[in-house]
Amino acid sequence: MVVRAVATRWALGKGQRQIPIGGSVHQRAGSCLGAGFRALDAVMRYGRKRKIGPREPNGRIRRIQDAELAKRIEISEQITVLSQRHRRGDTRQECESPLGRFVLRHGLHRALYDSGLEYGGLVRQFYAAKGIPQPSSDGSGSGNGVSPEKAMRLKEELDRLEPPLKRKSIWGFNALRTLAVHEQEIISVIEPHAINVLYLLAQMLRKLGRR
Repeated sequence: MVVRAVATRWALGKGQRQIPIGGSVHQRAGSCLGAGFRALDAVMRYGRKRKIGPREPNGRIRRIQDAELAKRIEISEQITVLSQRHRRGDTRQECESPLGRFVLRHGLHRALYDSGLEYGGLVRQFYAAKGIPQPSSDGSGSGNGVSPEKAMRLKEELDRLEPPLKRKSIWGFNALRTLAVHEQEIISVIEPHAINVLYLLAQMLRKLGRR
């Protein structure tokens, strides 16, 4: 005990932070901490890790030019579009809507797709002019800018188109409204009726001759 106390006092007298001989575990812990701080200090002196990539003549990492950035954004958007389940890698415009996919699935004439789009636009414009809540939005606006004269013309055109379509097939007419106005899929059992109504609509809009 006397030797241990003497050794401790001798170390403290030298200005050192010394733990008695019995505290050897604490000494080892302090030694490890000191080594860790020395290693961290060495890493900080070297600076941050050098970025990987093409560089300019002055050594600075090369910046992405506007044209290259725009190309990367375009490629990213194409990948996003092609990854959509309903497209399955198809970039055609028709894949964007239930009506277009219906036309593609049955190999129908493009005129039927265009006719369905026109009819859907007429209905939505009429809804907007009358303040009727729209089942779908295609950028037609709120209808506040539609004059009473245009609203009347829209009604007259719909009155001309819809009665013959309903007489052709009420099921087909409802399917047309579902596809072109509400933009929803239809059940397979009424698809033949929808095709017949679409053909008649294309003829009435003068986009297709008689079959």
